[in-house]
This record gives sequence, structure tokens and C-alpha cells, in this order.
Amino acid sequence: MNLDLFTQAAAHLAGRPVTIRWQAPVYDYLLSDAYRTREGGAIVDIYPELNREQIWAKFLYEIARIRLDWATMKPSDIWKRDPGSLREPTPNRQLVDQMPQVRAADRLAATWQKHAQAQAWRYERTDRDRYDMHLLALCDYYPSETVKRAVKSALAGLKRGGRK
Repeated sequence: MNLDLFTQAAAHLAGRPVTIRWQAPVYDYLLSDAYRTREGGAIVDIYPELNREQIWAKFLYEIARIRLDWATMKPSDIWKRDPGSLREPTPNRQLVDQMPQVRAADRLAATWQKHAQAQAWRYERTDRDRYDMHLLALCDYYPSETVKRAVKSALAGLKRGGRK
């Protein structure tokens, strides 16, 4: 899995530059997290010990969060803390999964996943692995207008209370 391709796809999908870091997030109970820096940047931490499928799913979800929640993400310096250094009570996963923002990000990530799978065939004659082909498909065959429509659809679900 190519970090440059992850970074390129992240910027394309999020609509802004994103730094991807292969490290545990600041909160010790998370496997991935997204941060908004005080300088206006976006950072995604992904736990490096995950398998490729989990990394791919976490990547898409965190980029969807950035795209959908940017206006409400509080800028902070928390991303500067050591990985796993914040130990707070683990939230109830079932309650978190029902939050409208989480469901909207899940829907948007699923839309991107479907597109990547449908277009990855274009790179089969290369020596790239499956996830690199998916990243290329998102960068090359997912125009900005399509990204905007997918975001609008996910946000419409959020306005309906996350139900679909």
C-alpha cells in the first residue's frame, strides 16, 4: 500500500490536503482517528498493525468524516500528543454507531468503496496491489462533481437523522 497514493486520494476525496500517519491514534481505545489542526490542516492516524482490509475501511471512514464534519471539527493540537497517550473511558460502541454523523460517514465511505471496486479493473495490467488500484480508481475515475454529489447524499441522510 502506497502512502503517496493514500495521500493523493485523501486530498481528492476530502477536498483538502490530508496527512496520513501510520501510528496509533492519540486515544488509546481507537484504531483510527481524524484531527483538524490549529493551522487548518487535516491529519489521519491509522493503527499500523491492522490488516489491509481494516486499514482500507478505516482510511475511507476517516476521510469521509473529514469531508462531512470539517465545519464542526474543533481545531486543536491534540494530534501532537503521543500515540495512545489519552486514556479515557471507552464509549459505548453501539451508541456511537447510531450517531447520525457516524452513519453518514459510513454511507459515504461505502459509496467510495463501491466506486473503487467498480473501477479498479482499469489497473489490472499493472504490478500494483488491489488497494493501490482502488486508490488510483478514486483519484482518476471519481471526478470532483461526483464526490460532491456523494457528499450531498450523505449529508441529506444526516439531516433526516441518519436514517435511510
